[in-house]
Amino acid sequence: MFDWPTALIRRMPRTMTSTMSQPPMYHAPAVQQAEDKGMPSVYQRAGSPYWWGKYKGFDGRWWQESTGIRVAADNSKYIARALVLEKEMDHALIARGKIDPQEYFARQKGRAVATSVVDEFLETVAEGQARNNHASIVRDFLESSRVLTCSEFGGPGIVGKVSLYIELSRRAGNSIGTTNKKLWAIQRFGNWLADHGYIRANETLKLHPMKGHEPRKVLHRAFTPEEAERLVGGDCGLFYGFRLWTGLRGSEAVQIERRDLDLSDKPTLTVRPEITKNGYGCVVPLAHGLAEKLAEACSMLAPNAEVFAEIPKRRDTRRKWFSKHVDAAQLPAELLNARSFRMTHTTWLKLAGLDSETIGTLRRDRGQGSKLLQRWNYSDYDQLMPYLREQLARVEHWYAGELAKREVKKA
Repeated sequence: MFDWPTALIRRMPRTMTSTMSQPPMYHAPAVQQAEDKGMPSVYQRAGSPYWWGKYKGFDGRWWQESTGIRVAADNSKYIARALVLEKEMDHALIARGKIDPQEYFARQKGRAVATSVVDEFLETVAEGQARNNHASIVRDFLESSRVLTCSEFGGPGIVGKVSLYIELSRRAGNSIGTTNKKLWAIQRFGNWLADHGYIRANETLKLHPMKGHEPRKVLHRAFTPEEAERLVGGDCGLFYGFRLWTGLRGSEAVQIERRDLDLSDKPTLTVRPEITKNGYGCVVPLAHGLAEKLAEACSMLAPNAEVFAEIPKRRDTRRKWFSKHVDAAQLPAELLNARSFRMTHTTWLKLAGLDSETIGTLRRDRGQGSKLLQRWNYSDYDQLMPYLREQLARVEHWYAGELAKREVKKA
């Protein structure tokens, strides 16, 4: 673990550390006496995990800002107070004209604790799985590589730390694609720090993505209509049918609530942005056959109730369930996996004769709906819904025809 007190005590003025009996702690009575006299103080702000400081600025007003020191850390209040006292001393020197304010504030930005600005950086990332991935990657890198301040991220040693992190990722079994995504997330964080003045330049841009081709670890294909009917006819059939006809990922489908379904004579599905992988939400039509089954299953559910509450939330558990159900339906388990549902949805749309822009809109691909609006000169997405329902009806007709052909062959 990183020795926070030692790292911070090195950055304190010698006059401050000389009075400490046991660095970096101050005597509690002295701290209380200073706060009672209106001197710099630290406090907890509701909803923030960090200590906040209050001190007299160079302009004579009271300044309040986060110290970047977590409340839960050992001796955190004393460390935070030391930083606040140091800031007030620097502001006093600015007021006397002994420190250039522009250079000082540029230096202070670089001294900000790197983990304390991650949340602000994540606001620039699209909501959903992308934001979660960026958060886990950046925080894991900062913690494992012991990058304490933003200035350390902009220093000459950051390239070696990122290279080591990427190499350890590869040794842990991550693919080239996953490793490149980690590098890209770290570089994006560096670009944000440079754009907001925390560092002079993003040195991580000197690193390039890994090249090479890796064979797919798992080969999979789409379901045929006959295989889909056998799977839907077993356990969890409604959940599997819902994924086949909507193209939703497993993590998205398990978060669908009753309020997201409009099961009237013109059924639709509202996909909320916060449950999607790419942070893109929209409204798509539902197949009538699927809507009838959903109406029967959801008749007693509350608006905020999850439609598929019995389905596990963990992906590895869902995979085990899927393997069990595939074996029960006597389907080729080596060729079908969780990715086959979204592939099946796209395959059926193509075989039914739909064009790429319509397929992209029904798949909820970002930007494809705008292209359809331009093609038909529509100004509102609601005007596009009748066209999408008509195209989805074509898919249902094709699906029924395929099942009929199978029955004729069997006969």
